[in-house]
This record gives sequence, C-alpha cells and structure tokens, in this order.
Amino acid sequence: QRKLLKSSLIIVPTSLIGNWKVEIEKFTPKLKYLAIYGNDRGVKFRDIENVDIVFTTYNLVVRDFEVLEKKSFGYIILDEAQKIKNPSS
Repeated sequence: QRKLLKSSLIIVPTSLIGNWKVEIEKFTPKLKYLAIYGNDRGVKFRDIENVDIVFTTYNLVVRDFEVLEKKSFGYIILDEAQKIKNPSS
C-alpha cells in the first residue's frame, strides 16, 4: 500500500540471508528489497532510499555502522535477537 515512508532495516544471521530473500519474494513480492552483504556491498548503500526493505547481517552491521547510522529507517528489526546479549552488542 506504499505506507512505508522509509526503508526498514532487518538485521539477520548470515545463514538466513537466503531464507529472507525467498520469504520476501514469496509473501511480499511487490516490496522492493536490498540485501547488503558480500564484497560488493559498498555500492549498494546508495540504493537504500529506493527500496522498502534492507537487510544485512549482524557481523556486517558492525562493520558498516558509520554508513548505516547516517541513513534514516522507518523500522529496525532484529531477527534472532538473542545475538544482542548485552549493551555493547
């Protein structure tokens, strides 16, 4: 319905990247998504504002924090949230 005014960031374990792609394509095929992972992820940051869903991994969100913190997201969702175990996480 285009009610999302900003992209949503979903942070997932690396092992679930493929699952998220399949689920998005299956259940929300009209939503545009961007998977930020791999060696070429740096060029993908400029496309964040053009998609509905952005997902990345816990390991990469730490590495890419300086870039991601400058972006504005409507929602930030943690899949497998037990990865965040303490305030420093």
